[in-house]
Amino acid sequence: MIDTAREQYPELAEQIATIDKTAFRRYYRESNIGNLVADLMREAGNADIAMMSSGSIRVDLNKGPVTMENVMDVFPFTDKLSVVSLNGKQVKDLLEYSYKLPYGLAQFSGIEATYDSTKPEGQRLLTLNINGDKVVDDKQYKVATYSYAASGGDGYKMFAEGKLLSEGDSVTQVLIDQFKAKKNIKVPDTGRQVDVSRVN
Repeated sequence: MIDTAREQYPELAEQIATIDKTAFRRYYRESNIGNLVADLMREAGNADIAMMSSGSIRVDLNKGPVTMENVMDVFPFTDKLSVVSLNGKQVKDLLEYSYKLPYGLAQFSGIEATYDSTKPEGQRLLTLNINGDKVVDDKQYKVATYSYAASGGDGYKMFAEGKLLSEGDSVTQVLIDQFKAKKNIKVPDTGRQVDVSRVN
């Protein structure tokens, strides 16, 4: 089936960008590929924050040339890029839910957080800044994510409690478009979510 698809759609082999280093998945920790995907989603959605579940990222990206097929393999689903308005308290709830590791550690753009994975559930988030400023509970933030999560799927009920602002192209198409537009992709470092219980 894969060979047939490649024959029918030769554009899958088209090189659309290059990346400066290998982008790896890490299911229970922050990953550089998670940060990259979230950054591209946040930019495309013109959002304050972006979130992608670790379980939704299905392949690593090797350093060097990146084809359309490579990018499609990263997020091989039909979900659309959705932007939801959440208040600061709901954003905190989103991170607390992530720190229960229901689908691995959620990957984010636009935040700097510290947490303690040894604390009881619901008490793990220690500090949270959004784009350099301390989170404000009653302030509204635009959060880009995939449409299934935006509807409350995967247990992300705080999205269902927010207000859906927009639903655009598929996340896969957004990633392809962003790779094509940028050409030379710099993979972001980790350090946005620091588990203080693991710091030496």
